[in-house]
Amino acid sequence: MSISEDPTLAALESFLTKYLAIKYATPTSPAYASLRATFNLDNLSSPLAIVRPQNAEDVAALVKYATSQGISFVVRSGGGSFFGKSQV
Repeated sequence: MSISEDPTLAALESFLTKYLAIKYATPTSPAYASLRATFNLDNLSSPLAIVRPQNAEDVAALVKYATSQGISFVVRSGGGSFFGKSQV
């Protein structure tokens, strides 16, 4: 993937080059819209990126990176919440 013009996203993409197993999609990625889709049609959020870690070490690295950079994040896994608690 190419590095974004958004400095926060560019820094995240640069960070992710160290973790080749972590799959991710940015707003310009072809898969972004389908990965972002939710059952709650009122959710109009557009995440900076959708990151899909493959193991606990990837999750730990992402959480550490996001918190150190002040990037808000939501953990979304199987299932959902009527109140949208699994979404940004």
